[in-house]
Amino acid sequence: MAEIWSHFAAAFRRENYARMGGRATRAEYWSCMLFAFLFSLLPLGMLLAGGVLCLLLPAAGMVLLLAGAATMLFYVFYTALPMLAVYVRRLHDVGWSGRWIGLQYAIVAVMMVLEIGLLLQFQLEQELLITDLAEMDPVQLVGLAQDFSASLPAWWRILCSITDPLLTLLGLLLFVLTLLPSKKG
Repeated sequence: MAEIWSHFAAAFRRENYARMGGRATRAEYWSCMLFAFLFSLLPLGMLLAGGVLCLLLPAAGMVLLLAGAATMLFYVFYTALPMLAVYVRRLHDVGWSGRWIGLQYAIVAVMMVLEIGLLLQFQLEQELLITDLAEMDPVQLVGLAQDFSASLPAWWRILCSITDPLLTLLGLLLFVLTLLPSKKG
């Protein structure tokens, strides 16, 4: 267990924090993933507990939700770069470029920007304000989400039908690469 922890701790040392060059062994990579997952359970638990508590005690639930969101935000910003660096080094170790991860993130980023644009366009067409959304009950929000889904243009549906399987295959490929033994040389 000490060796697993040492791999994780090494990823967060100053010399490795953002080092994209070099190699990471399977043990190093999966140790980092294990501890990253375990540490993410705290903010996720806070978010879940806050959501449940909102049903019983709305004020206390919101406080816990906000604390969980702040904790999760801090956690993501603190761990994103070293986890990406160990991921890139792992791909280098099996003889692949870390740019494959960049391709995956670029596709996701473009899709998110397009989705947000479509959502804002829908909101403008419906003349909805943020205050209107905050005052809606869950049934109205579900109806609004269904209206938004129905209003999406055909080009968006075609784009999603192409990119979703590509992202899935690319993610699966990258996952399989992390399982391969180190490439000699």
